[in-house]
Amino acid sequence: MCSFCWIMRSRRMWKGDLMPSISRSLPLWQRVFVYALLLFILASIQVDPGLWTRFPAPDFLLFLPLIIGLTRGGREGFAMGLIAGFLRDYLGGRLYGLGMLEGMIIGLIAGLLFSDTKRVFWRRFLLAWPALTLSHELLMLMLSYFFPLDRSLPRSFALILRSSAERLPYVLLANMFAAVLILFFLWLGFYHKKKREKSGISRGI
Repeated sequence: MCSFCWIMRSRRMWKGDLMPSISRSLPLWQRVFVYALLLFILASIQVDPGLWTRFPAPDFLLFLPLIIGLTRGGREGFAMGLIAGFLRDYLGGRLYGLGMLEGMIIGLIAGLLFSDTKRVFWRRFLLAWPALTLSHELLMLMLSYFFPLDRSLPRSFALILRSSAERLPYVLLANMFAAVLILFFLWLGFYHKKKREKSGISRGI
């Protein structure tokens, strides 16, 4: 009897370790609605010039495919990377460019790291958030050096590196805020109140 109780307790603990509502199976219309609302709200916040005068703007469109890939899997992460990347290109004044390619790659990699276990998810999330920020900043640094938008400015790699290093802590904080806010919105959009399973086993057994 004690062995049976231990098995049931372990089963409840294992179920409690699973990701909450975000990773559960949902109808297509609900996912599309939540993602469309997320894209509209976060893109509007990101490009609002009045909000980000002193600090770097959180790159919501960069982190959407990462968070969705980590919480929902590769197909949805890939699709969100494609759409969010297109929006990044469009809002930046360029069509079908680097943003789409970068977004698709992020969504695919995040999908490979997908896990519906809380502990595994949080470990991977805490590693992926700074890794993506650093990789993106390094990519932008290299592009600004080899393909400068304003050729009248001095092309000094040391100056570009110093400027990027000075703003890096603020970018990391801004992107951490972006990732946490996306997770919160996904939790709200996919919220599901769990029903306690009824068991005929009394606690006294």
